[in-house]
Amino acid sequence: MEIYRREIKYIISKKQYSDMVRHMDNFLDRDEHSRDKPYTVNSVYFDSINNIDFYEKMAGLINRKKIRLRYYNDDESYYRLEKKEKFNDNQIKKGFEIKKEDALEVTEGRYECLHDYFGLSSHALEIYMILMQGLYRPVVKIAYDRIAYTHSLYDTRVTFDSNIRKKEGLIRLKHDEKEYNSVDSDQAVLEVKFSGKCPQFITDCLRHFELEQNSYSKYCSSRIQYYTFNY
Repeated sequence: MEIYRREIKYIISKKQYSDMVRHMDNFLDRDEHSRDKPYTVNSVYFDSINNIDFYEKMAGLINRKKIRLRYYNDDESYYRLEKKEKFNDNQIKKGFEIKKEDALEVTEGRYECLHDYFGLSSHALEIYMILMQGLYRPVVKIAYDRIAYTHSLYDTRVTFDSNIRKKEGLIRLKHDEKEYNSVDSDQAVLEVKFSGKCPQFITDCLRHFELEQNSYSKYCSSRIQYYTFNY
């Protein structure tokens, strides 16, 4: 898997979230996973021993990356390890699917199991080398509820992420809901992703709701425990 897209983000209030979802339902199709209700996105994020990915984002570097393990809802049949690179608003996602037992190993900071994927994915060795050379380890688990829309024009995807929650400290592949702490509970995140240019009807919608583009990071916002720790 290798996906090239432009991505723009907006922070919206709960009222804007409700109003915009109703608006989008009128002219965009929801993807198959959120037709009736939001689905849950689960991500375990990894960072180096000196938290280089965190600090590069906080410093506003144009070129930066994140390493994460992602799965959806409570589905135990699909886990994906990926590297997300950002170049301003442009992004490249490289990743590959891994088995559940290997997802458990990786979440414990043991990466030798990735050797088995070197011949299956061109990205496996690249991600493995980053994890090993930077002494990466799992640092935070993030979950949120997503409503997603798709449109064939410019491979457009619009997502609304709400109820963002996180677990720092001891990270496991699965956590009980009561173990999470809320992140920005009064807000939601709108992301518009496309190849080429943003369709005009979506641009008009964003202008109608008077939204301003934001560089919000779920990852950095979820590492408050680390960021505020008094060393």
